[in-house]
Amino acid sequence: MCSQEVADLAHSTQTRQTQLITLLSHIFPIEPVPTAPRGVSPDLLFSILGIALPNSTFPSSYSDDLASSALGYAAQVTQLLAAYLAVPVAYPITCRGSRSYLRDEISMMKGSRAFPLFAKGVDRYRFDYAVFLLNKNIEQVGPPASQTRPRKVCNADPPPQLMFSQGLTVLDLRNTLPNLMTLMLSLSYDPSHDDYLASTLLPTGPFADQPPSPVAVDDVEDAR
Repeated sequence: MCSQEVADLAHSTQTRQTQLITLLSHIFPIEPVPTAPRGVSPDLLFSILGIALPNSTFPSSYSDDLASSALGYAAQVTQLLAAYLAVPVAYPITCRGSRSYLRDEISMMKGSRAFPLFAKGVDRYRFDYAVFLLNKNIEQVGPPASQTRPRKVCNADPPPQLMFSQGLTVLDLRNTLPNLMTLMLSLSYDPSHDDYLASTLLPTGPFADQPPSPVAVDDVEDAR
């Protein structure tokens, strides 16, 4: 493959990544909440798919079901972003809607390494730690391969910092949806771009003629 073909492929890859992330922002809209629910701080309060998500502080008056649903959506978006950018997250996510959870395979600890993104029926500290792990994943999802130089990777290498690599500053790690929205906006089309309002965002270039990948039976069983 000549250098021009490599450059064309890199451009097509980055274009397709941008299309997918733009489409993701349509499917999972993150928007500011004009009126905060009772007992919830209105500062930087955002919703995902219409469900408000407090920033890592959940008052007793706020519904556990609403919090777990919003966190499940945020976890799904984070996992999809990592997949589109071909970068593994530091803390693996298992998306099961309002019963999603993360695993910490890095820290020295005893007992279960699975931490739920829902508070009902679990120790509160495990839920709070799961939210922290999700926020770390949002901070740590890496940049597109087309924007980085090849390098030798060893197991000790930390995940690259996407928000930092995009010139973005993480002012507060606890701001789950504000940070996730900033992340998607920095990687998607501007609203003035023609593809932003496209209904399909179909693949272009070398990806246009690729048939859809078949779904493995194991994947279906895992989803159940």
